[in-house]
This record gives sequence, structure tokens and C-alpha cells, in this order.
Amino acid sequence: MLNTKNRNMKFTQLEIIELKKICVDENVPMSFSLDGDSIDYDFANNRSIQSILKKNENGYSIVAINSNGSDYHANIEKFDVFKIKVCNWIQAIKRDNPYEIERKGNIDNLSPNFYNVFQEAYIIDELGFHNSSGMIYRKALEFVVKDFLILLLSTCQNIISQKTIGQIILHFYVIENDELVIKTKPEFDIITEELNTIRLLAKKIRNTFNIGNDFSHYERKLMDFTAKDMKTNIQKIVDFIDHVLEEKKHQSRRKELDSEFNNEKLI
Repeated sequence: MLNTKNRNMKFTQLEIIELKKICVDENVPMSFSLDGDSIDYDFANNRSIQSILKKNENGYSIVAINSNGSDYHANIEKFDVFKIKVCNWIQAIKRDNPYEIERKGNIDNLSPNFYNVFQEAYIIDELGFHNSSGMIYRKALEFVVKDFLILLLSTCQNIISQKTIGQIILHFYVIENDELVIKTKPEFDIITEELNTIRLLAKKIRNTFNIGNDFSHYERKLMDFTAKDMKTNIQKIVDFIDHVLEEKKHQSRRKELDSEFNNEKLI
């Protein structure tokens, strides 16, 4: 555990914002919590790497554990210099513990923008910007879902591109007894198999999108759900999409092999 002497002075709101901004700029997931008159940083990828920031009548102090387990401390009079010290500590963590969210190759190829936006949401959620991260998680969800649906339902590309996620779901499905049921339309006959494949996925997507939407409202209604619920749901949605894409790859390869074998002459 880190120990510091008690201080009585609190960081100003502007100082707090500046210290949070360092993590955003450095693209490092650090949890950021106010503990009385101190600020606690924890590296989300390794909770043993942490620091306590203090402010007193003589300036600012940082007591921290480095990425190699050694102790680090500094006392600085000016806030601008203090920010540089904090930034240097975080940069060393970033160098010694390069952070990158786990990327699935199928998803990266399908939706090149998804993981970058998802990581942004995760980082600012760790810093405590939960409402903002919820909206950015929704943006990440929109990228991966639309890219997937355009691939799977290629005949409906214009509809998918122009509508919101919620509108897309209700374009293909109707809600009956709290379940999604494929609409009976002649133009859906050629994609019925695909719509059946993703019917339960569509339910999860719609719920997650509604949670994300709620973060942008003046008064939230879905208070039981957090940005972390968004993160968990999106990870499950991505797992499902990855599984479908993997199956399609195997099916495609099987067809290639069947075609090759079919042309093989018996000897």
C-alpha cells in the first residue's frame, strides 16, 4: 500500500480536468478516483501500479509505484511542472506495459474503426466519464453492427447505411410478446435464413443501443444500467459476430474444397 501524510488542500476542478486529460492524451486506461483531498490513479491493466497525488500549501506531491515495482515520489511547487512529472510517470507505464485491447482478426477486418472507438470509450470510462463513455460505446456499437449487417444483408445496404440501429432492427423485425419476430415481407424471403441467424443477436443489439441512447438524454430512464454494462454487452455482441464470420469462412472454404474435389478425376 502507498502511504502519504495527510494534506488539507483539495485540487481545483480545473486541476482535476487537466490531470484526467493526461490519461486521455496518452491513451492509457487509468482509473481516477477522488479520495478526500487526494487523487488516486490505478493502471487498469495492472492494479498494483498506482499513485496518490496530493496538494498542499507548498505545492504538489506524487507518491507512486513504478511499472517495475519500485517506489517513486516527487514534490513540486508549480502545477505545470507537476503535470509533467505525472505525465512522465504514466508514459513510463505505457512504455513498460504497452496497453492494447484484445482485437479479433475477423472484427478488425470487418470494421476497421470499431476497436479504436471502443478503446476510447473504455479509457474515459476508467477515468470516471461514465455518461460520455456510454455515448462513445454506442458509437462503437454502431460501427461494428452496421458493418456486419451490410456484409450479411448485402441486398439491404442502403437501408442499413441510412437508418439508426434501432430503426434497422424494427425494419426487419416486429415485437411480439417481448420477442423479435421477422416481418412477413416478400423482399425478406431471400434473407430469411440470415434474419433467423441473427434474431437473438438483434435483441441484444437493440437493448444495448437503447442503453447507449439513454446516456444522451437530459433525464436518464435506464438508471440500472451503466457504461460497463455497455462494454460487457458489446463484447458479447462482438463474440457472436466473430463466431458467425468464422462459420462463414469455414463454409466458404468447404465449398472451395468441394468444388475442387468434384473436378477431380478418378485414377
